[in-house]
Amino acid sequence: MLPPKLSLFAIVLLTSGCIQPSQFDDEYEAQFEGNTQRSTELFASGYFPKSYGEPSTESCGDSSPPRPLIGEYEGEWYPREWMAAREPSFFLLSENDASPDFALRFTYLPSFNASVFIRVHKSADKYILIAKRMSRYGGDEPDSIASSKRIELSSKQSSELKRLLDEEGLFEEPADYCGFGFDGSRWIFERVGPQGYSMVKRWSPTNGAGFNLGEYMYTMTGWSLHSSCLRPLPYPFEDIEFACR
Repeated sequence: MLPPKLSLFAIVLLTSGCIQPSQFDDEYEAQFEGNTQRSTELFASGYFPKSYGEPSTESCGDSSPPRPLIGEYEGEWYPREWMAAREPSFFLLSENDASPDFALRFTYLPSFNASVFIRVHKSADKYILIAKRMSRYGGDEPDSIASSKRIELSSKQSSELKRLLDEEGLFEEPADYCGFGFDGSRWIFERVGPQGYSMVKRWSPTNGAGFNLGEYMYTMTGWSLHSSCLRPLPYPFEDIEFACR
Protein backbone atom coordinates (compact mmCIF):
# COMPACT_ATOMS: atom_id res chain seq x y z
CA MET A 1 0.00 0.00 0.00
CA LEU A 2 1.37 3.41 -0.96
CA PRO A 3 1.98 6.03 1.74
CA PRO A 4 -0.66 8.81 1.74
CA LYS A 5 1.61 11.35 0.04
CA LEU A 6 2.59 8.93 -2.72
CA SER A 7 -1.04 7.88 -3.21
CA LEU A 8 -2.05 11.51 -3.65
CA PHE A 9 0.82 12.03 -6.09
CA ALA A 10 -0.26 9.01 -8.15
CA ILE A 11 -3.83 10.28 -8.31
CA VAL A 12 -2.64 13.70 -9.48
CA LEU A 13 -0.52 12.12 -12.22
CA LEU A 14 -3.37 9.90 -13.37
CA THR A 15 -5.92 12.68 -13.54
CA SER A 16 -3.50 15.02 -15.27
CA GLY A 17 -3.02 12.55 -18.11
CA CYS A 18 0.59 11.59 -17.30
CA ILE A 19 -0.44 8.00 -16.57
CA GLN A 20 -3.05 6.28 -18.72
CA PRO A 21 -5.59 4.08 -16.96
CA SER A 22 -5.62 0.39 -17.87
CA GLN A 23 -6.98 0.27 -21.40
CA PHE A 24 -7.87 -3.41 -21.94
CA ASP A 25 -6.88 -3.13 -25.57
CA ASP A 26 -5.38 -6.53 -26.43
CA GLU A 27 -7.81 -7.00 -29.32
CA TYR A 28 -7.02 -3.54 -30.68
CA GLU A 29 -3.28 -4.22 -30.57
CA ALA A 30 -3.73 -7.52 -32.39
CA GLN A 31 -5.72 -5.83 -35.15
CA PHE A 32 -3.97 -2.52 -35.67
CA GLU A 33 -0.54 -2.27 -34.05
CA GLY A 34 2.03 -2.39 -36.84
CA ASN A 35 -0.64 -3.05 -39.48
CA THR A 36 -0.93 0.09 -41.59
CA GLN A 37 -3.03 -1.54 -44.31
CA ARG A 38 -6.13 -1.76 -42.14
CA SER A 39 -5.96 1.90 -41.20
CA THR A 40 -5.36 3.20 -44.71
CA GLU A 41 -6.90 0.87 -47.28
CA LEU A 42 -10.02 -0.75 -45.86
CA PHE A 43 -13.42 0.93 -45.78
CA ALA A 44 -13.85 3.00 -42.58
CA SER A 45 -10.43 1.82 -41.40
CA GLY A 46 -11.76 -1.72 -41.20
CA TYR A 47 -14.51 -0.97 -38.68
CA PHE A 48 -17.40 -1.65 -41.10
CA PRO A 49 -17.97 -3.92 -44.10
CA LYS A 50 -17.63 -2.19 -47.46
CA SER A 51 -21.34 -2.78 -48.16
CA TYR A 52 -22.20 -0.24 -45.43
CA GLY A 53 -20.76 2.48 -47.64
CA GLU A 54 -23.05 1.63 -50.55
CA PRO A 55 -26.59 3.03 -51.01
CA SER A 56 -28.94 1.22 -48.63
CA THR A 57 -32.26 -0.33 -49.58
CA GLU A 58 -33.75 0.91 -46.29
CA SER A 59 -35.95 3.98 -46.69
CA CYS A 60 -36.15 6.99 -44.40
CA GLY A 61 -39.84 7.35 -45.20
CA ASP A 62 -39.43 10.35 -47.51
CA SER A 63 -38.58 11.02 -51.13
CA SER A 64 -34.83 11.32 -50.57
CA PRO A 65 -32.64 8.97 -52.64
CA PRO A 66 -31.11 5.85 -51.03
CA ARG A 67 -28.12 6.69 -48.90
CA PRO A 68 -25.38 4.52 -47.37
CA LEU A 69 -25.72 3.22 -43.84
CA ILE A 70 -22.28 4.71 -43.11
CA GLY A 71 -21.62 7.90 -45.03
CA GLU A 72 -18.22 9.43 -45.72
CA TYR A 73 -18.29 11.62 -42.61
CA GLU A 74 -19.35 8.76 -40.33
CA GLY A 75 -16.76 6.50 -41.94
CA GLU A 76 -14.08 8.88 -40.68
CA TRP A 77 -15.70 10.01 -37.42
CA TYR A 78 -16.55 6.69 -35.77
CA PRO A 79 -13.18 4.95 -36.44
CA ARG A 80 -11.36 8.06 -35.17
CA GLU A 81 -13.24 7.77 -31.87
CA TRP A 82 -12.67 4.02 -31.53
CA MET A 83 -8.98 4.32 -32.32
CA ALA A 84 -8.53 7.06 -29.73
CA ALA A 85 -10.12 4.69 -27.19
CA ARG A 86 -8.06 1.77 -28.53
CA GLU A 87 -11.24 -0.12 -29.23
CA PRO A 88 -11.09 -3.08 -31.65
CA SER A 89 -13.09 -3.44 -34.84
CA PHE A 90 -16.04 -5.73 -34.20
CA PHE A 91 -16.33 -6.31 -37.94
CA LEU A 92 -12.76 -7.64 -38.10
CA LEU A 93 -13.45 -9.77 -35.02
CA SER A 94 -16.36 -11.34 -36.88
CA GLU A 95 -14.03 -12.13 -39.81
CA ASN A 96 -11.61 -14.12 -37.64
CA ASP A 97 -11.57 -17.90 -37.82
CA ALA A 98 -12.14 -17.91 -34.06
CA SER A 99 -14.98 -15.37 -34.04
CA PRO A 100 -16.46 -14.68 -30.57
CA ASP A 101 -19.59 -16.56 -29.52
CA PHE A 102 -20.93 -13.29 -28.14
CA ALA A 103 -19.66 -9.73 -28.22
CA LEU A 104 -21.70 -6.56 -27.80
CA ARG A 105 -20.59 -2.91 -27.81
CA PHE A 106 -22.45 0.27 -26.99
CA THR A 107 -20.76 3.45 -28.22
CA TYR A 108 -22.08 6.75 -26.88
CA LEU A 109 -20.91 9.81 -28.82
CA PRO A 110 -22.49 13.02 -27.46
CA SER A 111 -21.96 16.61 -28.50
CA PHE A 112 -21.04 17.97 -25.08
CA ASN A 113 -20.29 14.98 -22.83
CA ALA A 114 -17.30 12.66 -22.86
CA SER A 115 -17.60 9.69 -25.20
CA VAL A 116 -18.19 6.30 -23.57
CA PHE A 117 -17.47 2.82 -24.93
CA ILE A 118 -18.94 -0.26 -23.23
CA ARG A 119 -18.47 -3.78 -24.54
CA VAL A 120 -19.38 -7.20 -23.23
CA HIS A 121 -17.59 -10.39 -24.26
CA LYS A 122 -18.46 -13.96 -23.38
CA SER A 123 -15.43 -15.82 -22.05
CA ALA A 124 -16.09 -19.50 -21.33
CA ASP A 125 -19.26 -19.35 -19.21
CA LYS A 126 -18.65 -15.79 -17.97
CA TYR A 127 -19.60 -12.40 -19.35
CA ILE A 128 -16.93 -9.70 -19.06
CA LEU A 129 -17.71 -5.98 -19.37
CA ILE A 130 -15.00 -3.52 -20.43
CA ALA A 131 -15.83 0.18 -20.22
CA LYS A 132 -13.84 3.26 -21.22
CA ARG A 133 -14.66 6.91 -20.76
CA MET A 134 -12.80 9.66 -22.57
CA SER A 135 -11.51 12.86 -21.01
CA ARG A 136 -12.80 15.55 -23.36
CA TYR A 137 -16.21 17.19 -23.10
CA GLY A 138 -17.29 18.51 -26.47
CA GLY A 139 -15.15 19.35 -29.47
CA ASP A 140 -14.58 17.67 -32.79
CA GLU A 141 -11.49 15.64 -31.94
CA PRO A 142 -11.35 12.69 -29.52
CA ASP A 143 -9.06 12.89 -26.52
CA SER A 144 -7.37 10.38 -24.22
CA ILE A 145 -8.94 7.71 -22.02
CA ALA A 146 -9.85 9.19 -18.66
CA SER A 147 -10.99 6.00 -16.93
CA SER A 148 -11.52 2.37 -17.76
CA LYS A 149 -12.61 -0.77 -15.95
CA ARG A 150 -13.13 -4.50 -16.38
CA ILE A 151 -16.06 -6.17 -14.61
CA GLU A 152 -17.23 -9.77 -14.47
CA LEU A 153 -21.00 -9.60 -14.75
CA SER A 154 -23.21 -11.42 -12.28
CA SER A 155 -25.62 -14.05 -13.55
CA LYS A 156 -28.47 -11.59 -12.86
CA GLN A 157 -26.80 -8.88 -14.97
CA SER A 158 -26.01 -11.19 -17.89
CA SER A 159 -29.56 -12.61 -17.81
CA GLU A 160 -31.07 -9.12 -17.93
CA LEU A 161 -28.75 -8.15 -20.78
CA LYS A 162 -29.79 -11.20 -22.79
CA ARG A 163 -33.44 -10.51 -22.00
CA LEU A 164 -33.18 -6.98 -23.36
CA LEU A 165 -31.55 -8.29 -26.53
CA ASP A 166 -34.00 -11.15 -27.06
CA GLU A 167 -37.30 -9.62 -25.98
CA GLU A 168 -36.88 -6.05 -27.19
CA GLY A 169 -35.17 -7.09 -30.41
CA LEU A 170 -33.02 -4.06 -31.16
CA PHE A 171 -31.04 -5.89 -33.83
CA GLU A 172 -34.26 -6.90 -35.57
CA GLU A 173 -35.15 -3.22 -36.01
CA PRO A 174 -33.93 -1.09 -38.95
CA ALA A 175 -30.24 -0.32 -38.67
CA ASP A 176 -30.96 3.42 -38.87
CA TYR A 177 -34.11 5.45 -38.29
CA CYS A 178 -32.45 8.35 -40.13
CA GLY A 179 -32.91 10.72 -37.19
CA PHE A 180 -30.52 13.63 -36.76
CA GLY A 181 -30.23 17.07 -35.20
CA PHE A 182 -27.93 20.04 -34.75
CA ASP A 183 -26.55 18.58 -31.52
CA GLY A 184 -27.38 15.52 -29.46
CA SER A 185 -25.82 12.09 -29.22
CA ARG A 186 -25.13 9.20 -31.53
CA TRP A 187 -25.74 5.74 -30.05
CA ILE A 188 -24.08 2.86 -31.90
CA PHE A 189 -24.71 -0.78 -31.04
CA GLU A 190 -22.63 -3.59 -32.55
CA ARG A 191 -22.95 -7.33 -32.09
CA VAL A 192 -20.82 -10.31 -33.10
CA GLY A 193 -22.01 -13.89 -32.80
CA PRO A 194 -22.85 -16.97 -34.87
CA GLN A 195 -24.92 -14.68 -37.13
CA GLY A 196 -21.81 -12.59 -37.93
CA TYR A 197 -21.53 -8.82 -37.55
CA SER A 198 -24.45 -6.43 -37.22
CA MET A 199 -24.82 -2.76 -36.28
CA VAL A 200 -27.67 -0.47 -35.26
CA LYS A 201 -27.36 3.29 -34.76
CA ARG A 202 -29.73 5.78 -33.20
CA TRP A 203 -29.69 9.54 -32.71
CA SER A 204 -30.57 10.86 -29.21
CA PRO A 205 -33.12 8.15 -28.31
CA THR A 206 -35.31 8.78 -25.27
CA ASN A 207 -37.20 5.47 -25.28
CA GLY A 208 -37.39 2.17 -27.08
CA ALA A 209 -35.10 -0.85 -27.36
CA GLY A 210 -31.94 1.18 -28.10
CA PHE A 211 -32.41 3.53 -25.19
CA ASN A 212 -33.23 0.71 -22.76
CA LEU A 213 -30.19 -1.35 -23.80
CA GLY A 214 -27.78 1.61 -23.72
CA GLU A 215 -29.03 2.81 -20.36
CA TYR A 216 -28.71 -0.67 -18.85
CA MET A 217 -25.19 -1.18 -20.18
CA TYR A 218 -24.16 2.21 -18.77
CA THR A 219 -25.68 1.32 -15.41
CA MET A 220 -23.63 -1.90 -15.28
CA THR A 221 -20.39 0.11 -15.38
CA GLY A 222 -21.06 1.48 -11.90
CA TRP A 223 -20.33 5.00 -13.09
CA SER A 224 -22.72 7.61 -11.73
CA LEU A 225 -25.69 8.15 -13.97
CA HIS A 226 -28.26 10.91 -13.72
CA SER A 227 -31.30 10.93 -15.97
CA SER A 228 -29.98 14.02 -17.75
CA CYS A 229 -26.72 12.29 -18.75
CA LEU A 230 -28.33 10.22 -21.48
CA ARG A 231 -31.59 12.10 -22.03
CA PRO A 232 -31.74 15.38 -23.96
CA LEU A 233 -33.16 18.49 -22.35
CA PRO A 234 -36.87 19.21 -22.88
CA TYR A 235 -38.13 21.49 -25.66
CA PRO A 236 -36.88 23.90 -26.95
CA PHE A 237 -33.43 22.61 -26.02
CA GLU A 238 -33.98 18.95 -26.88
CA ASP A 239 -30.78 18.75 -28.93
CA ILE A 240 -28.55 19.87 -26.06
CA GLU A 241 -27.35 17.59 -23.27
CA PHE A 242 -25.95 18.23 -19.81
CA ALA A 243 -22.28 17.51 -19.18
CA CYS A 244 -22.23 14.60 -16.72
CA ARG A 245 -19.01 13.85 -14.92
